[in-house]
This record gives sequence, C-alpha cells and structure tokens, in this order.
Amino acid sequence: MCAVSEQQRVQQQRIMQVLQYLEQHLDEAIDVQKLAEFACYSPYHFHRIFRVYTGESVCGYRQRLLLERAAKQLKFDGAPITEIALNCGYDNQSSFNKAFKKRFACTPGEYRQSLNRETLSRPQLNQIVSAEQHRRGVMNAKMDTASRKLAVKIVERVALQLYCSRALGDYQNAASQAWSSMMRYAYGQKLMTPKVEMFGICLDDPTVTEPNRIRYQAGLNLLSHPVPQSAQGEVFISELAGGRYAMAVHRGAYDNLNQTYEYLFSIWLEESGEQLRDTPCFERYLNRDPRRTKPENLKTEIYIPLR
Repeated sequence: MCAVSEQQRVQQQRIMQVLQYLEQHLDEAIDVQKLAEFACYSPYHFHRIFRVYTGESVCGYRQRLLLERAAKQLKFDGAPITEIALNCGYDNQSSFNKAFKKRFACTPGEYRQSLNRETLSRPQLNQIVSAEQHRRGVMNAKMDTASRKLAVKIVERVALQLYCSRALGDYQNAASQAWSSMMRYAYGQKLMTPKVEMFGICLDDPTVTEPNRIRYQAGLNLLSHPVPQSAQGEVFISELAGGRYAMAVHRGAYDNLNQTYEYLFSIWLEESGEQLRDTPCFERYLNRDPRRTKPENLKTEIYIPLR
C-alpha cells in the first residue's frame, strides 16, 4: 500500500472538517463560498476535491443525510409527514415525496407502514431491507423476549471531546479500518494509557443508509491528556454528545451486537414508552485489548439517545 503524502493528509483533514460542519449544521442552507474558505480552497477546486473524497456533490451529500434523517423520523417519530418534509427543507409534501421515492423506492407513507411489510411490493421491500440485512443479518423477528431481556439503565452523560478516526463501509469493515488508523496514531503519539476509554459511533442507521456509505467513527477519550483543538491527518477532534441515554451491556462477540440493538429498538423502546433523540447511538468497549480477549468474554456498553 502506498504511503499517504503530507498533502493528502492535509486534504483529508480539511474535508473532514467540512463534513463535520455540514453534519452539525444540516438544517442550514449551504453556502459553498463559506465552505470553500473553511477548507482553504477556491470554490472551483472545492467541488472537485469534495466529490473525490466523498463520491457525492456537496448538495447531494446534504440531501442524502436529510432524507435518511427523515426516514428515521418516519420510523420512530409520530410527527405528520408534512412536518417531516418541512424539517427536511421541502416547501411541500409533493416535492418531498418525489425525492424520498427516488432515494428509497417508496413513498414516505409506504415507508412508515413498512413494519407491516406485507403492504409493500417485493422490489420496494428489497430496497428498504437490503441495508438492514447487511447490518443485522437474517434474524428471527419474533425472538424470545425472555432470553433477550437485558438490564437497561437510564443514564445522564456529559459531552466528551474525543480523538476520532472515520471510515466508510459496512459496519465490520469500517470499524476495522477506523480503529486501525486510530491506534496507529495513538501509539505513534504515545497517547495510550490503561485509563483510555474506547468508543464506537455509528453515525448512520444501517437499516436506512446504503452499506457502502455508513459512517463509523472510532473514538478515544484520553483522560490523562488535554484534548487539542485539532489533530493530524486521518485523526480529528469530535464531540460525543452528552444528555440522556438508555444503556445496556452486551456480553459476547461484536458480531452479535445487532441482536442487542434489535432488542432495544424493537422491544425495549416500545415497552418503555421512551422516545429517541436525534443524535447517534454509540458503544463503549470495556475490554482493554479486544484482540486478545475471547469473543465470549467481550463486554460492550450500548447507548441509545433519549429525549
């Protein structure tokens, strides 16, 4: 594998700063001139470089994230479709319906009814569940509630500034790539200590986002080191949101994390009456060195954001 040049590292860091800005200001109109200046490029070159690193235009990237957020709201929020359309920046439901159908091969109303999947045609159903199958595999939807029952706690967390590395792709490969970059940086900078906390943040819902576009972030909370305003190359500083969360401990292989998520979202959330908050779920890995730990001995805290 060819070494990454210093110029490439600088470009990666600049584009990552732009992505973070877009994600944090998703409801604001795009000012390309401002984004280009933020990334230290001319508007002409900025468009080209952004597409090279993301595979999408700036507007296309923002529209996709808005539509995927809308899909999650349709799934977990009872708000009227018109209200969700307005929150996505569409002046009317007709325009929203057209954009949504182009992205998900069904209308927002059909998507909301997709829990009763018999109402959808086979092509529509395949489009909706393809990412879900990739992330969760083929699972028994009527799993034994008693066997999956977990102790779930409601906790308050403070916001944390983390050293992060991001990768795109299906959950397993993206996590491996992100942690490889993260650990290479941390050990190279002599930042690792026994007190370091390790977090995994999946910024997208794998049941909504196409597998090759899922964003996974590996994060380190280096308790004994002050967090700088910026890092280097593939590593950047990002905030892990504080607030109210449901927390459950998953015991066992990472490959089976999907089963705990399935329980939390399909059973616990409904029974608890709680509502989701619009911020990513995250995982806290409790084993010092997962590579040297037997899969059955792995322990992972899963955090689900609540209102």
